[in-house]
This record gives sequence, structure tokens and C-alpha cells, in this order.
Amino acid sequence: MKIIDARSGEELKPGTIVHYLDGGFVELVSVESGLLSASAMIKRRYFNPMADKWVEDTVRTPLHVRWTHPKFFLQHVAFIPT
Repeated sequence: MKIIDARSGEELKPGTIVHYLDGGFVELVSVESGLLSASAMIKRRYFNPMADKWVEDTVRTPLHVRWTHPKFFLQHVAFIPT
């Protein structure tokens, strides 16, 4: 299964870090995948405007699994919703 960051379009493997221009980042820690569903443990840093500060946390998030994406047709692809 390929894991793609939806915001940057980069393919991720466990341990890969994607940095964004706004100062935030996403690091893929681990992935649990099935045929039609998947989830990932990610470490992320983002700006919280309500608290007016940067927040860093580790969360488990569901992935959007696709078999019919035009760029990856008939490939098992999951997107991290960033």
C-alpha cells in the first residue's frame, strides 16, 4: 500500500517527515492497513489560532483508501488527510 500526504502529494514511509511552508510538519509513525480501510499513527505540528501557539501531538487517524484514483488507478493507495 502506498501512503500519500494529501496536502503535499508526497509518498510517505514510516519515519518520513513532510515539512510545510507554514512551519508545520507531519511524520508517519506507523500504519495498520486492510483491504478497504487503514489507519495511521502520525506525529504532527500545527498552529492553533484559538490558543495562539504551535501544538505538537501524536494521533491515530483514519486514512482515505482508494483503488480508483486517476493517478494511481488499480493501485492500493491511502491518503493522509492533512
